[in-house]
Amino acid sequence: MRHSLILRIIAISFSALGANSVTAASKTQFVSHRAIYDLELDRAKQSNIEIARGRIVYELIGSDCEGFAQNFRQIIELRGAELGSRVIDTRSTTFEEGDGSGLTFSNRTETSFSPSEQTDGRAQKLEQKVAIKTTSPTQAVIEYSEVVLFPIEHYAKLIETAVFGGKTLNAKVFDGSQDGTTLSDTFAVIGPPIKNAAFEHNILNASFDQLSRWPITISYFDYADTKSEQPEYTMFFELFENGVARNLRLDFGDFSIIGNLKALELIKTPKCDAKR
Repeated sequence: MRHSLILRIIAISFSALGANSVTAASKTQFVSHRAIYDLELDRAKQSNIEIARGRIVYELIGSDCEGFAQNFRQIIELRGAELGSRVIDTRSTTFEEGDGSGLTFSNRTETSFSPSEQTDGRAQKLEQKVAIKTTSPTQAVIEYSEVVLFPIEHYAKLIETAVFGGKTLNAKVFDGSQDGTTLSDTFAVIGPPIKNAAFEHNILNASFDQLSRWPITISYFDYADTKSEQPEYTMFFELFENGVARNLRLDFGDFSIIGNLKALELIKTPKCDAKR
């Protein structure tokens, strides 16, 4: 897998964290917030990457009645004797309908070693299928006759499953990454609630001590590759019931990257009108 593709996957994966949603089947309330994560190399095995460092700034603002806007920027540098130095700057903006019916996405990746890439489009659910239309890099229309979750909806489902004691979740997910038409098969393993564990009290206020949180591992598979038994990558994180994530780790097999929560700002969002 090309490093530019890997970093786009990293960007989209982290941007899904902190998902904030209330679906028709879930009554859980989440918090709008702005989070900063510092990135660094966790391990490198059979890889020419020797150093990885960078930062993610992620912002989520919304409600189940108004929908959810996510703004994300990641800058990361990869270095190695054979690789040299490569800088990847990724920006992503999405808007997901509060009921999970539609997703508008715009992703831009600029690197120090290749032309910039732009992906724009919209996906809309139509009964038991999803229709995707892209305007860049090319104009395309594609439909999948599948039950598909969008990123925020996916994480709302993860929390709902965890609250009710579920241990696993299979889901087909569309997030607008790569060429803007690609689905992922995902398999999540949800661990037991974490209790009495130390975390960043200088970042997370005292109210977080009262929140449930779970260790979650999600494996992402290429939807088109039905023969593959190995995921393209695996993501681990701790997810609070209010949607904030910490202790991130992305494993690509031959190397992995971790993301440490360094700052968190809770954003006040008007509550939905109960009559709506």
